[in-house]
Amino acid sequence: MDCLIKHQNMIANPRYGMVGLATMSYQFVVELLGPVFWVVYVCLLMWEKSFPFLSMAFAGYVVAQFGLTVISAYIDVDKNIRRLLKRLPKLILTTIEDMLLQILINLARLIGMITFYWRRLVW
Repeated sequence: MDCLIKHQNMIANPRYGMVGLATMSYQFVVELLGPVFWVVYVCLLMWEKSFPFLSMAFAGYVVAQFGLTVISAYIDVDKNIRRLLKRLPKLILTTIEDMLLQILINLARLIGMITFYWRRLVW
């Protein structure tokens, strides 16, 4: 978070190449905004009227996550379908692990963000 604050002019700036376009944009969206989205999602999930919609949105997120994992593995194995099918159980487990681990990681990020702003003078 400190790096994003220091180098905020690099976020989505094509002048800095892939570091500015991809890496800093990823850091901003996933590392900084990810915990905020998860907190909003969990708060809305507790509201009864939005539960069906949000559960469908989460199912879509899981399908998209698995799809991106399979596509990246397909590219990684040199577009060989047989080698990809051998790795399919591992890809499914990787997706499940990412879903469960992501909740804990976002919780740790949220705690880190709160302590960063709370103890700003300590840094």
